[in-house]
Amino acid sequence: MQYRREIDGLRAVTVVPVILFHAGFSAFSGGYVGVDVFFVVSGYLITSILIAELEAGKFSLLRFYERRARRILPALFTVMAAVIPLGWALMLPNRFKDLLDSVVAVVFFGSNILFWREYGYFAPEVGLKPLLHTWSLAVEEQFYLLFPLSLLLVWRFGRHRALWAIAAVAVISLLISEWAARFAPTANFYLAPPRAWELMAGAICAFVLAGRAPWSGNVSSIIGLGLIIGSVFIYDERTPFPSAYALVPVGGTVLIILHAGAGTLVARLLSSAGFVGIGLISYSAYLWHQPIFAFTRLSGFRDPNGLVWGGLSVLAFALAWVTWYFVEQPVRKRVNPLFATRRQVFTASAGAGAVFVMIGLAGHFSNGFYYRMTPAERAVFQYLDYPVTDFYRKGTCLLTADQNYRDFEESCWLSAQSLLIGDSHAAAFGLGIRADYKVGELTQTSCPPLLDFVVVNQPSCRGINDFRFKIIEQTRPRNVYLHAAWLEYWYKPGFQKKFAQTLSRLSAVGSRVVIIGGVPRFYPNLPEMILTNHTDLVPGAVVRVHLAALRQVNAELRRVGLRYGAQFWDPIENLCLGDDCLAVVALQDADFRALDVGLMSFDTGHLTLSGSVLVADRFFADVGE
Repeated sequence: MQYRREIDGLRAVTVVPVILFHAGFSAFSGGYVGVDVFFVVSGYLITSILIAELEAGKFSLLRFYERRARRILPALFTVMAAVIPLGWALMLPNRFKDLLDSVVAVVFFGSNILFWREYGYFAPEVGLKPLLHTWSLAVEEQFYLLFPLSLLLVWRFGRHRALWAIAAVAVISLLISEWAARFAPTANFYLAPPRAWELMAGAICAFVLAGRAPWSGNVSSIIGLGLIIGSVFIYDERTPFPSAYALVPVGGTVLIILHAGAGTLVARLLSSAGFVGIGLISYSAYLWHQPIFAFTRLSGFRDPNGLVWGGLSVLAFALAWVTWYFVEQPVRKRVNPLFATRRQVFTASAGAGAVFVMIGLAGHFSNGFYYRMTPAERAVFQYLDYPVTDFYRKGTCLLTADQNYRDFEESCWLSAQSLLIGDSHAAAFGLGIRADYKVGELTQTSCPPLLDFVVVNQPSCRGINDFRFKIIEQTRPRNVYLHAAWLEYWYKPGFQKKFAQTLSRLSAVGSRVVIIGGVPRFYPNLPEMILTNHTDLVPGAVVRVHLAALRQVNAELRRVGLRYGAQFWDPIENLCLGDDCLAVVALQDADFRALDVGLMSFDTGHLTLSGSVLVADRFFADVGE
């Protein structure tokens, strides 16, 4: 097929939004659609090559796989080789084990399946996974394995029938995606069947343009670019995706492929040196950005400083150029390539893959080389498996995402003089409240105490809040305590308005309303901070925390609360001096007997029993009963 500079330029449009989205730039809230654009482009390019070879009678499956190996594996294996020693140096055994599990999955083109079984794409935890982004490569590789063989089979029935077969697969896949967006959103995002229609859209473009140049349509190609850019800035994590919403960026990409012919404004823009230059290194940039961001977050840095994350993004492109020039090009160049024969390519690929698999299996069966930890480190490490269910009122007063308000037991609020409502952070706070305070609890995981607020992937939250406020209005408790991981919700669309409306309604009940501010957030979590900082395990020990964002949110909570007559209690003022926050406290058992020393939190902010006892006692000492 004839080289199209504008397609390389279009690759820049795919990779930049993805990187800026993962860097946390809120303006690029839909930057993840860059992957969808990439799928369409890939489907178009691969199918164009296959059609040309099939029509010329020169198709070779081995030659196809050789080209794919030369294109994909050198840069991928380079990044993996860099990530493993970094993981050894910077990760605790549990995370290192997960990393090495993903290394094995990458080698076998199955990382999308692994991540589907672990986390949703928008969960905070995924930002700590250095190889998370390889899910899209796995989808691509599964396409490379199956599509050439399938096309070869249907090609014998004629080119038009092959096109109709591809169109049928696209329609079926889109229907699967639309269904899965509602009933299996995580599988919908990661797995190949709901994504296949995007690749097929590119393949259909290849059939349409086979043997001819693209149309020169200024208006249609500008509309196409506008659709892509619009979805980058308008979509966010609440958008069911890929579903029918993906038709916008996918349709925009199709318009550019078909109509950005020579002389059009879009073709001239995308063919410019800047766009093409970024496009040429886009694959390596995509590979490098996620490990850079993940290890930065694992170091404890979560400050939303645009200069820092912008600098890290630039670093990804700098490493991408080095990788493109010194790794990709020597293997791919046509004259005197690094591996001269197909056998050398396959042998080197299999050998490197085998080494990665052996390292990965060793890490898996040694639990991330757990033996490296000292006994004292292991004692802290055990907090990552903190026995939540032994203390939380889980399933009765703390509901999980798949429960609804009918699962609350009456004992959660009957005879209570006060009522604590909120998410799992509120439930953690409730651990330490002594029985003589007579505080009831109605909490649900990831469900802030706001009326009419829609939470992504938490369909029962709205009903939970309706029920909680119904109970408050019926029982009129003396006090209503509101607590949640406020920092996670405050800047989500509509939250601040709903927060004010909720306080307005509560003010009419007659109960005293006390807003409990956000507790210090430890990144990536407190046990890891203590281990990586070598913090002494003595009561009163502190760790340095980035508090600027949380202080700002707590100040807003106080300001809005005062407007509606609510009190505000700030945990930061009680637990932190400057940016140094209490991390180690006296360890207590369920009967509030002091035993040894323990941690304030077992993760990023959920209090342990010991931490909760300390915080709750200080809370009631300040605000009374």
